[in-house]
Amino acid sequence: MSKKIRFGIMLQGAGGHMNSWRHPKSPVGASVNLDFFKTAALKAEAAGIAFAFVADGSTSTKSRYRISSTASSR
Repeated sequence: MSKKIRFGIMLQGAGGHMNSWRHPKSPVGASVNLDFFKTAALKAEAAGIAFAFVADGSTSTKSRYRISSTASSR
């Protein structure tokens, strides 16, 4: 009996690298744009990808955490 490997994709808004949002071709607001995720998922499905994963999390414009001056100056 042969088994098939199913591939998935993790959708990450502007990209997986922390500075990918700075690329000139990066879509504005991709991390919070449902249409961006929908379009990416539909393209992946058309290419044969079996599932898409979007990591959830809370976000806020004001951080609850204080960054020390030594960490932020690096």
